Amino acid sequence: MDSRLQRQFEQMEAVRESVFDMLKFYSPDQLAFKPAPDKWSVIQVLQHLLISEQGTYQYLTRKNQAESLPDAGWGAGVRSRLLKVGLLSPLRFKVPKQLTQPPGGQPFEVLMRDWREVREALREFAAALPRERLKSAIFRHPFVGYLTLSQTFDFIDKHVRHHRRQIRRILNAPGFPAS
Repeated sequence: MDSRLQRQFEQMEAVRESVFDMLKFYSPDQLAFKPAPDKWSVIQVLQHLLISEQGTYQYLTRKNQAESLPDAGWGAGVRSRLLKVGLLSPLRFKVPKQLTQPPGGQPFEVLMRDWREVREALREFAAALPRERLKSAIFRHPFVGYLTLSQTFDFIDKHVRHHRRQIRRILNAPGFPAS
């Protein structure tokens, strides 16, 4: 795997593991708590992250089957930075229409297992990606358009960080159940 992608992947994994460590001692009732009827529970946030990464992986594998891919160009760098600023800000965003609303109800252990599996698939994808495709427009983000794999990994990392803040808000919300 390209050394930059390797570092990014390790960073992504550290953030994912921090989410697991933060939540592993909470009960199913606590993880299902919704601070308001129109707000997500922790389980729904985790499902959203899983659905997003599964969709990203499926898109990457489908796009990588093309004989040739265009170069992402300098515009992808600008778009990637805008996305990063948005995700690291306190702003809240609507879920892209392409993603389903997470239903909740899935056990925490199953979500974490499935998330580990999709991460392993992403690692294997990155390890097998030919060097000449590192600057290719290989992923289309619903809001900012085409990104390279490195920019896609940066998006995944910042996306999880963004939702980690949301999870902390839920855990500290009034009415959060005691263990």
